[in-house]
Formats: sequence, structure tokens, C-alpha cells
Amino acid sequence: MGVFADRLVQDLARAGFVLGTQRRYFRDVRTMMVYFRRPPRRLTQDDLRRYIAMLEGKGVGPSRVQQQMAAIKFFFCKTAAQPEKVAWMSFPTPPARLPIVLTQDQVKALLDALDLLVLRIIVMVLYATGLRISEACALKTTDIDSERMVIRVVGKGDKERLAILSPVLLGVLRTYWAAERPALPYLFTNKLSKLGRPISPEKVEKAVQLARQAAGLEAKVTPHTLRHSFATHLHESGTELHIIQHLLGHTSIGTTTRYAQVSTRMLRDVESPLDSIVVPPPSE
Repeated sequence: MGVFADRLVQDLARAGFVLGTQRRYFRDVRTMMVYFRRPPRRLTQDDLRRYIAMLEGKGVGPSRVQQQMAAIKFFFCKTAAQPEKVAWMSFPTPPARLPIVLTQDQVKALLDALDLLVLRIIVMVLYATGLRISEACALKTTDIDSERMVIRVVGKGDKERLAILSPVLLGVLRTYWAAERPALPYLFTNKLSKLGRPISPEKVEKAVQLARQAAGLEAKVTPHTLRHSFATHLHESGTELHIIQHLLGHTSIGTTTRYAQVSTRMLRDVESPLDSIVVPPPSE
């Protein structure tokens, strides 16, 4: 990528993308450039069309194709200043899928399977607060407000919001702090780094995968699954959607309503029409 590498890093940071998105965009653009082994000015619309068709032909899912197209479009529109080469791009609409939600027993099994203390506490934070993995890894010690019992979160687009700090989580964090003494300013740091850098989301994602296997969970589990589970369990316990919307940092309530779709609270209150015509067998 040459000189474009530094420019892309700067442009992604200026665009306000979270660190995880910046890394993914950079990785996807670099993969494309390695594939072509030609400078951007020598690539044509037809080259890019063939590249996307190649991804689809290899069985890459609609969501992943959309992510890679977004990265390529950003690169040519912003960094390479050649928007005409990607003007044809329209993102495929991924099929609607209900989020995977763990039961509380499954969450506990996942936590028990995490041996390293810092990783177990991060996953506990994800389930206790509904934070995104990038938000949790970037937490600083000053973000924990024990007097107001809230956590200050910097989310997408540098937007700030407050997350709940439960008494149980506060106690867990205090125990963790006394045992680990992470290097300031971050709450969760990589011990192998002497610069006090925060632990990477990729390390947490890998740990969750290993813990899922160790716990014998068959469902696909990622750090984001804990966010889904947090929202759904709150709704099942009676928390209103607009409150969940604020806690998750959703701009639109429409994004939050999907958790109502997987909540069993409303379903339990609905009577099946079968129940009005069939007499249940007597219990023994």
C-alpha cells in the first residue's frame, strides 16, 4: 500500500470509527491490495467488480461482503480520492437474523470457563453493562463512578453515555483492581506491554471462543452475544425499551426493538388458540 497506508490510518481515525472498525477496514483494504499487487491508480471499476464477485464466489456471507465493500469504498472515496471507481457499489442487505441470546446458566458457565482473571472480568462487564467489546477494552479507571454508581462510556462517533454500575460489579472490579493493579490509565491492560496499553478486543474474542468450547456451549458465542443477552434479559425482567436503548447507545429505537422479538416475557403472556379447544390431560 506504500504511502496510502499512513494516509488510510489517519483518515480512519479522523472519521471517528472505533478502533476495531479502523483495524478491520485497514485489514480489508490491505488484503485487496495484496490480491491485486498493483497501485490504486491502476485499478479499474471492472477490477473491483471482479474482486467482489470473487469474494461472493468463495462463499463469503452477505454481512462480511458488505463490510469489505464499505472498507474499499471508504479507501477510494477518502484516501485515494477516486470515488468514481466505487460509485457502482451498493451494499447487499443481509438476511434478518434474531440475535443469539444465552441463558443465565450459560453465561455463568462461560464465565467459569475463563481462567485468566482479566478476561473473566471483562466478559462479566460485557454482560453486566451491555457494552460493546471495544468500549469495554477502552475503559479507564476514571470512567468508574462509584458515588453515582455509573460507568462513563465513549461509544461510536465519540458519543458519551452512562452505563449502569451494579453493586456486584463494583465489588468485582474492586477485587480485580486489588489483585491486578493494571497500569494506568486503562482498567484492563495487556500485562505483556510495559506501556500500559489496553487489552485488545481480538484477545477477548479468542478467549470467549475457547471458553465456549470448554463450557460445552453449542451456540455461536462472541463478546457481542453478551450484549444481546444483557438487553434481552433486561427486557424480560420488565425494563422498558427506551431505557435499554439508552444503555446500549442506540440512535434508533428500531435497533433496540429486536430484543423484544427474542424476549420470552411477552410470549409467555400470549395464550395459544389451541388452549381454548383442547382440554389438557390431568397432571399425575
